[in-house]
Amino acid sequence: MTNAHTIIITLIATIIGVTPPTGTDQQDVEPALAPLTVVGASAEQQKTLDDALSLFEQAGLELPPLIIEFADTTDSCDGYYGLYRTETEDTPAAITICHWLRLYLLHELAHAWDHHTLTDATRQRFLKYWGLEDWADPNDEWGDRGIEMAAHSLAWSLTLTHPATNPDILQYVCGYQLLTGNPLPNPELRLDHCDDGSPGS
Repeated sequence: MTNAHTIIITLIATIIGVTPPTGTDQQDVEPALAPLTVVGASAEQQKTLDDALSLFEQAGLELPPLIIEFADTTDSCDGYYGLYRTETEDTPAAITICHWLRLYLLHELAHAWDHHTLTDATRQRFLKYWGLEDWADPNDEWGDRGIEMAAHSLAWSLTLTHPATNPDILQYVCGYQLLTGNPLPNPELRLDHCDDGSPGS
């Protein structure tokens, strides 16, 4: 890491109130929380966001720097309940939330985690697991896109606090370990229904 990079990281850490790691032994250093900019959040929405971020942190799922904006109508989300935009050369990745339900916030945060973390090899294994052809072809139906199945797998797996019996939910939970390499975040959940290697069995 160059001195210039170190100075930039130190400045960012100072602004957000995080002590930057020092030294070269990264194994002994806890990763700093990613810088976040929150726009338009009510007190209730901020609490929902804090809870959602805490679920990702507790599960060891690292998020990139993000701008998170709360909107009043779905117009800001192109008609959807939430929208994730990847980073550009000048701006970090951004999430717009147009619905109060926490599941949609977790879903969009999962898109950010996917874009920041997943390898093409993991994506291909996930596509094969679901029997899908493409990760993010906009011409495919929502349920035929690996990117949406992955986001819902994380969202449902993080939000569930007790075993589910709904097969439509269970099929998403089945993919969590394949995506993350981690056991399900809640020890009450079981993967017995996934033992044959296909979603929701």
